[in-house]
Amino acid sequence: MHLSIFCDFDATITLQDVGEDLFKKFGNFLSCWNEFESGKCNVRELNINLCKSIPSNVTKNDIENFAYSQEVDAYFVKFVDYCKNNNYDFYIVSDGYDIYINTILNKLKLDNIKVFCNEMQYIDNKFIPKFFGAVESCNCLTASCKRNVILNNSVDDDIL
Repeated sequence: MHLSIFCDFDATITLQDVGEDLFKKFGNFLSCWNEFESGKCNVRELNINLCKSIPSNVTKNDIENFAYSQEVDAYFVKFVDYCKNNNYDFYIVSDGYDIYINTILNKLKLDNIKVFCNEMQYIDNKFIPKFFGAVESCNCLTASCKRNVILNNSVDDDIL
């Protein structure tokens, strides 16, 4: 038997929902969210619309600087060390984006953690989302399927 820990990122490792705050600061979060809540788009379309709502004058560096300023739970680094010292696998499984998750982990010198998250590509002054493990038949309210990540990275006798 082996212990594997799969942890969310936004408002779990960080004190705030960094993804939501990112789109509130740089994009048009409220308008996109209202479309989603009214059923005019699904969660993947919501994320595409959120990325499209970021103006072309916002750069990758702007997003990374924003991410760098985010606060992390005071015990997170100690918890990761505890997992490592006890040979527990620790994974981050997030519906957030690599552009801010990796920036925050690098700041904490924890860039060796296995992360499953969406990509936010920066191409021609536009932010374009790519969804990891996206499964069209999945009915969960995420842009990617966290369930499949957990199933594909554990064995039957793991304690999750």
